[in-house]
Amino acid sequence: MSPSGLVSVRSLLAALAGAVVALSVVAFLAYRHLPSVRMQDLRFTVSSAPLAAAETAGRLQARLLAERMADQVQQAADRIRAQTDDELIAAAATRWKLGTLDAATAAGLQPAAQLALLDLWLLGRQMATFTESKAARAAFGAAGQSMAREAASALARDAEAMAARHLDAQAMAHSRRLIDEQLNAHPIKDASMARTSIALAWLSMAPQLGGLPPGPGSLSDIASQGLGLADLRLRQLARAIYWRGELSVIEQRKRLEMAATGVDEAIKLARAEGDGSLTPAAIAAGAQRLALSLGWPGLTQISAIAADLLKWLGLLALCAVGLGFGLGWWLGRRGRT
Repeated sequence: MSPSGLVSVRSLLAALAGAVVALSVVAFLAYRHLPSVRMQDLRFTVSSAPLAAAETAGRLQARLLAERMADQVQQAADRIRAQTDDELIAAAATRWKLGTLDAATAAGLQPAAQLALLDLWLLGRQMATFTESKAARAAFGAAGQSMAREAASALARDAEAMAARHLDAQAMAHSRRLIDEQLNAHPIKDASMARTSIALAWLSMAPQLGGLPPGPGSLSDIASQGLGLADLRLRQLARAIYWRGELSVIEQRKRLEMAATGVDEAIKLARAEGDGSLTPAAIAAGAQRLALSLGWPGLTQISAIAADLLKWLGLLALCAVGLGFGLGWWLGRRGRT
């Protein structure tokens, strides 16, 4: 990292630390000197009742299933890449594991266990249906499509079995109809796994499914869920950044191949001018092709990486601010007692 970059990082950390200290002091003074402000006066919407054991277990199982989906698609995508030298297939396989990582994590972290399990089930079905399509054959090749289809079908079966363990027979029948409707209405169309969640449709059918959204639970439930979410997101972020870098390298390599093709075409064009010499027109045409070929598609990947980093820096700042305020409040409370 350049010296200016180090200075920027140090400045950011110093500003963050200053904000934590300042908020701690403000909260401390507020609690010490404002007698009318008491913790019990704050109208939190958090229920004191903990979440049901089945809900907690379902959320944990959904999170584990999401991680297993990402892992198994990664393994399948890496096998597809290993059996081909085609850069386009390699790029599609990388997009597949990157898209699955994002989609499975978002589905597994839905705010209700039943919703998370059904969204993962829908994702498995959507992925399995996509891997049967002509678009998957074009993206992965014949051999790669077979590998992708095998992995996706197994994940769809696992997700359905997981949902069946948490739903009774009647809810399972309603869920299967809901999954079929959403699959027909919102198929996945490419290897990026861009998709529509089942959340809105689930909310409209939640009473029939016996899965009305639970309350947030106790403060310990909220803290546990928040820590679990942050842990999973941060671990997934590391993989996402690495894979986006991989994809950028693949795209740049393909772009350089296109550049070489552009130079060859410029030479052919010059020879076609008549005497085979490199005329100004031929040189200009070749340069134009070369300039277009040397575009920088990796900027898209770099922008996505930067967005991820900024998002998690913002989350870190928010946690630090909350920690600072909570610490100051607690110290103030101790000072008054």
